[in-house]
Amino acid sequence: MNSRDGRRKPLQKRSIEKVQLILDAVDRLVVIHGTEALTTTHVAEETGFAVGTIYQYFGNRADLLIAAHDRLLERLAAGVTQAAARLDAFDEDSVEKLIRLFVDNARENPSYISLLNFAYLNKTYRHTDVVADDFIGDLVSHIAAARSPDISPADLQVRRIVTVNVLTILTNVLLLEEDGRLQERYLQEMVDHCNLALNGATSGDL
Repeated sequence: MNSRDGRRKPLQKRSIEKVQLILDAVDRLVVIHGTEALTTTHVAEETGFAVGTIYQYFGNRADLLIAAHDRLLERLAAGVTQAAARLDAFDEDSVEKLIRLFVDNARENPSYISLLNFAYLNKTYRHTDVVADDFIGDLVSHIAAARSPDISPADLQVRRIVTVNVLTILTNVLLLEEDGRLQERYLQEMVDHCNLALNGATSGDL
């Protein structure tokens, strides 16, 4: 089966494993070369696959790097979700703890900041396989529902969307910022905005 841009979608176990090996190589090579200098030739040499094999699954170098970013985001999300499941939804600091969990886990992955920067500048409408808010959306809904037990499904969805949008944008900004003081300021802004949304504010109040 092919995607809309003609690339093969990995369906069989062997193809899926091949794609994972390619993305593993990208993770390692980004740390060495950075995203701008990384080439498909580097990836081919690292994996032992032909360059043509890489292009069977990824339309171009940008697709390859964005796929590596999206996979790492999913892995970060899984780890954060497990840790965040132990948070108390009624704890006033639960949102800040959730944000710090993600930021700390992201910083522990050497390639993530470079991949994030690349994705932030190059991601387009074609890259829709990973929904960025999935990793935190359920946790946000859980906190909002716990704080407002009588909330309607429609209002819960609004709070989820507003909160996730704030987190997605400002977490990226925070991770790309090198000034520690600005990082803390962005984090506090996220906490304040998210608490407003979770406690019933709308996007117009933020």
